[in-house]
Amino acid sequence: MRTPFYTLIICAFALILHSCKGDSNPIPKVDTSISEVDLHGKWEIAKAYRDGQITRLLDNGKVTMSEEGTFTTNIFGDPKAYPFELRNNTVRVATPRPTKYLVSEVTSDTLKLSTKFRNFEFRLIMTPAE
Repeated sequence: MRTPFYTLIICAFALILHSCKGDSNPIPKVDTSISEVDLHGKWEIAKAYRDGQITRLLDNGKVTMSEEGTFTTNIFGDPKAYPFELRNNTVRVATPRPTKYLVSEVTSDTLKLSTKFRNFEFRLIMTPAE
């Protein structure tokens, strides 16, 4: 009498597992690639983090990314313009020591970048400059 009961439970369990194997119409992934046009403009650092801790080191830091493809910043001292390009959500700046900034978010009022400089991880939250 117990054997049919266990067989019924095993069949029900197998049927449940089979029905959970996946969706035949998965939700399409949204393209989150960032356009270079979204980056153009003048940005100022609202908050900066170094290795996860807020830092005041970059207060008054500004970045300008022009339509002509130049990246100008005062972060490293006197402002200088360098060519830049955007590839795979990464801004690559052709400074003497090439620098990469990963763009994690860009909207009309926020630009979030992260980079590594001298073995420190920096995360920058920027807003449009006046």
